[in-house]
Amino acid sequence: MNTWRLLIDPPQSAAHNMAVDEALAASCRAEATAPTLRLYAWERPSISLGYFQRPDEIVDLDRCRDAGVPVVVRTTGGRAVYHHDEVTYSLVAPIHHPLFPPTIKGTFAAVARALAAGLAELGVAVDTWTDDRGGAARPQAGARSPFCFESVSWYEITLGGKKLIGSAQRRWKTAFLQHGSLLLTYEPEAAAPWFRAASGSPATHRVTGLNIDGRSFTRDDVCRALVVGWERAFDIRLAPGALTEAEAAFVAETSHSRDLAVTLVR
Repeated sequence: MNTWRLLIDPPQSAAHNMAVDEALAASCRAEATAPTLRLYAWERPSISLGYFQRPDEIVDLDRCRDAGVPVVVRTTGGRAVYHHDEVTYSLVAPIHHPLFPPTIKGTFAAVARALAAGLAELGVAVDTWTDDRGGAARPQAGARSPFCFESVSWYEITLGGKKLIGSAQRRWKTAFLQHGSLLLTYEPEAAAPWFRAASGSPATHRVTGLNIDGRSFTRDDVCRALVVGWERAFDIRLAPGALTEAEAAFVAETSHSRDLAVTLVR
């Protein structure tokens, strides 16, 4: 049975979280580490933007700075996410790993199966967004919005027809990084003040959190279930680990410079 590294981190700053994901990707690209699943949280409400988004067009950076709302840019693509009450996952693995197809869509599909298996451990049945022919769906209405959860795309997870998990991926020659947000609750009114009026407001009717209909799962509940689900879906063992010295040094060196709103709390 293959063994992967497991990291379950306490809430950390937005800049720290993005630095760790990049450090893990760099290690995997250099073939220095095995595949790694990381589950983490955010120490305060924060905003992450896709690599190709223009922050000044989407986020009111002055207001975020004044209110202490960190804003970071992910190394992955995709669109804006307001991070608050959620479990965030990241996966790094070699491009040519035998458990993953060689395409971005195939990788999304494999990860979706593992996410769905984890939620099934909680007794929650979710759907994977596909078209009527069983292939990857084109983005749902709202695809031009700057907000990640405004639309559902390839193999993303929905609950009751609404988006529950938003994910993004980046691929290099030797490795890929995929990370995403599993919403425990969804409060669009909390996110709206930090975005520019021209970018619109986060969706209200296309998104859901896990804790609806009387459910009250904690982050620990979800993390435990995801670990079991991933192990079963991929037939692997997830072994608790830690950052390598090189990864920790990368995080220490780079995390301080990532917050666009200059609101890092140490």
